[in-house]
Amino acid sequence: MFDFNCDSVEEYLYESKTQSICVPPKDGGSIFELDIFKIHHNLLDVLTKQHKA
Repeated sequence: MFDFNCDSVEEYLYESKTQSICVPPKDGGSIFELDIFKIHHNLLDVLTKQHKA
């Protein structure tokens, strides 16, 4: 367990040679960080598009 995002709540952090995955147990085990090292990208880092009126 490790406080990955410095919010004073510990998360599970799995790291391998190809990826890292961070899971907070307080949120029911939903993955909030999925880094793929080969492409240098967090696959879960997405933004919702806001439509303008």
